[in-house]
Amino acid sequence: MKKNFTQPSVKQLFKALVRVVLPVVLLLAGGALHAQGTNRFNDGYLTVFKVTSNATLNNTGTAVVIEEYLPTTASQSAPNYSFSAPSGTSGVVISGTASAAGALTRSENGRYLVLPGYAAAVGAANSTFTTNGTARILNGSGTISAGVTGSFYTANNDLRGAVTDDGTNFWFSGGSLGTRYSNNGTTVSTIQSGTTTSYTNTRVVNIFNGQLFYATGSSNPATGIYQVGAGKPVTTGQSATILAAPSGPYGFSISPDGLTIYTVNSTSTVVRYTYSGTYNAATFTYSGGSWSAASTGFSISAATGLAVDWNGYSFSTGANGAVIYACNPTTLVRGTDNGTGAITTTTLRTISGNNAFRGLAFSPVKQTVFKGTNAPAAANLSAASANAVLFGFSITADEGYSTIKKIILSQGGTATLGSGNDISNFRLIEDANNNGVAESSEIAASLATGSISGSTISFNSISAAYMSEGTQKNFLVIGDVSSTATSGATFIPSIASNRTINGVNYTSNVGNAGGSLVTIGTNAPTGATLTILSRTITVSGTLAALTTVQ
Repeated sequence: MKKNFTQPSVKQLFKALVRVVLPVVLLLAGGALHAQGTNRFNDGYLTVFKVTSNATLNNTGTAVVIEEYLPTTASQSAPNYSFSAPSGTSGVVISGTASAAGALTRSENGRYLVLPGYAAAVGAANSTFTTNGTARILNGSGTISAGVTGSFYTANNDLRGAVTDDGTNFWFSGGSLGTRYSNNGTTVSTIQSGTTTSYTNTRVVNIFNGQLFYATGSSNPATGIYQVGAGKPVTTGQSATILAAPSGPYGFSISPDGLTIYTVNSTSTVVRYTYSGTYNAATFTYSGGSWSAASTGFSISAATGLAVDWNGYSFSTGANGAVIYACNPTTLVRGTDNGTGAITTTTLRTISGNNAFRGLAFSPVKQTVFKGTNAPAAANLSAASANAVLFGFSITADEGYSTIKKIILSQGGTATLGSGNDISNFRLIEDANNNGVAESSEIAASLATGSISGSTISFNSISAAYMSEGTQKNFLVIGDVSSTATSGATFIPSIASNRTINGVNYTSNVGNAGGSLVTIGTNAPTGATLTILSRTITVSGTLAALTTVQ
């Protein structure tokens, strides 16, 4: 039988092509951006503690959802990633109407979100929140763990906030009982309290620069941000020392140098406080100055959540550089402080219905840095050599989608660094095929140029892309060895560990977008000793004559 075939029209061909090509284009775009609709947390993004209900919010057990949003995109219509916390004895709920509850924090090491609330069912009466206070921990993969559960605060003394170092030790804030501590949920101690409400009726508790702080709205003796003891105390009898004194603060953040605080307060304002003296990070002490409020800030009514990106910060009234995020029950906003003028804001997300935002933090991620398999072994460097491979290391995205923003190397050898010295023109490149060789295509796509300060090499504003969870990226540091380099001078690079939490070494010499500490792997990222050889001059040709002068 003869079959009749009809030639397809141009329109039909176009539709068929779109069906094949468009999914591929979208897949490539999604894979490159790791943006809308991921199933993991993303480094440098924002997470909001949201309460949600099918009916009007009330003071019974209310469901908790952790939503992630992009840090710069205005008017987002949906979260980038959403995690619905389980309820019941292994989950967490909070009161739908207690505005101070749900004070979300990220762990000191950056690996977890800490979800404060109660191990109870949705709809459970507030009167049952007596012995089931809880702090669940949520990692970058979106996996929730037990944390601790116990008698932290009673139903009439709401558990409001919690923070942890690395999932081992937990500190809590709430009504009328002061700052409390536990590492197992069974033994709970009040480490700091007093006869006045500012020492007992606390809202948000958090750790910055290895030090424990809390916020209180009680005016007896003074509303404000308080330091608890020195470091991260776990024993009773700790003192509480007031720093900044805003009216009715909730969320707050303290700069890496300890000299700047941002907080939201009862006057519907995000405000900056600065300290005029010095801060000793080793002893956690302030001296020689006082705290004062800046005229800059921005208004946001009834805000409770706050997080600050300190990556661009410098202590200067002319160029502050901090990026501040804040939320009230319906709105998430972003503002950049230029140090002088009013802070303009961008609305990132607005919600409605039977929902409310509470606390705010950066997304949790875990990274591990270690010496690359093809890092240079102990060897010689030739004078007058360009693009010499000096160091190699690798970073693994253990939990969540990760990125890097900054690398700081320490040089422990005798070679002098910088223009006109032994080694200069330091660059960071990706070793895409992990062969330890600086190939021309990799050099052309350099990620950052190093800045020199003494024996330190800093790579800032790195343009590396995100790493998907479970993947690894390999990097090389290259430089140019001078033709007049000192013979025998040595170059010994390292990414030094500078913080230990419960026996685990971390480094802040690897900075990511969200400011998490990066785990130092068992194969520590310390480079080999590279020794500079003097330049060898080769003479070619024929010696025609030799004349002896008498």
